[in-house]
Amino acid sequence: MEIRFRFKIFSLSLAFAAVLNILLWLIIWFKFPPSDIPYAIRYSILSGADIFGTQNTLLVLPTLGSAMLIINGLLAFLLRKKEVFLSYVFLVMSVIVQLFLLIALFGLLKFNGQI
Repeated sequence: MEIRFRFKIFSLSLAFAAVLNILLWLIIWFKFPPSDIPYAIRYSILSGADIFGTQNTLLVLPTLGSAMLIINGLLAFLLRKKEVFLSYVFLVMSVIVQLFLLIALFGLLKFNGQI
């Protein structure tokens, strides 16, 4: 029962992080279509938008999220028998990273007038 419960938490955490990452990809793909007009990538209160880029530049967010998901998932899988707590830390961090990337993406959506 204990092993089954651990595997369920492991797979649910990875699945939730993967769904969040897929959501990142879809939002960028549909809300920021390829265009000649650059999108604001960085916005500061003092100077306004100061770094601009294309859809390809914005795709760095979900790419980093995918890389972190794969790395944390592999580390959690490798540590699941030796260091159970550390394995869960890696899984939770995968979800937290995806949530922070989604928050950053919603900021970019707001700054670019896409919401």
